[in-house]
Amino acid sequence: MKHLFLLSYFALICQIIFAQDPAYPPAPAAPGNITTAEYFFDTDPGLGNGIPITVSPAVDIINISFSANVSALGDGNHILFIRSKDDWSITSAVSFLKGAPLPVQLLSFTGIKSNGSIQLKWMTENEINASHFIIERSVDGVAFATTGEVVANNRGGKNEYGYTDAQPVNGINFYRLKQTDIDGRFSYSPVIRILNNTGELILTLSPNPAKNFISITYPGKKEMLTISIYDVAGRLVKKQTRKNVLPLIVTLQSLGEGMYFIQVSDGETVQKGRFVKH
Repeated sequence: MKHLFLLSYFALICQIIFAQDPAYPPAPAAPGNITTAEYFFDTDPGLGNGIPITVSPAVDIINISFSANVSALGDGNHILFIRSKDDWSITSAVSFLKGAPLPVQLLSFTGIKSNGSIQLKWMTENEINASHFIIERSVDGVAFATTGEVVANNRGGKNEYGYTDAQPVNGINFYRLKQTDIDGRFSYSPVIRILNNTGELILTLSPNPAKNFISITYPGKKEMLTISIYDVAGRLVKKQTRKNVLPLIVTLQSLGEGMYFIQVSDGETVQKGRFVKH
């Protein structure tokens, strides 16, 4: 049976803001209408080999609403890439989590910084056959690792839980709950992020080394960011102005293999880092 996944169903109501990708010819001074587009997951199959999207011809396409077939994807985190296919091409991306609805109803999931640690709290109700909660943490909002576990009460009514992360990373910490049933089935909560600024805020890049894209976590709070990438000779090879929303993903298909330096600025502060493209 073919399953169609409506982005808004997962609360991923995405306003896709397109930024020109130097992997394709630059936009002319007076670009023509964008008439065709396509999408693909995780790995670029090559221009024209994605799944077609029906669009209304326009020079600027701000909002796109469509159904994406995720039946071939396994449960977990994935990245949806969308691009136009006309005489000039633009690419954008958004990450999402594929998984079954939570077996229990999660009423809230919050966290606060407290005395060098991060206190997590969550509340559920109508727990049936619940076994435990695994607390997972990430530094980039993409790759998560287990940091703790809490046994479920497994009873009706409302249940309150808490967990202390005694050693959070410096910068932004991303958390999610992996709720596991007695029969081994599991599903994930929404992701929350907590800023732990114990010292100098840092820019994080993942994966590193990278291939098709790199995910950026910028600790600043300003809305708009300027992202600049330089090669080892100091030449500017890519520059974008983007909103500071997560995940902040930059495509790298236009770059050759080697080391690059990245600079992210919100107009007040500048964070720098480096990564390897392979």
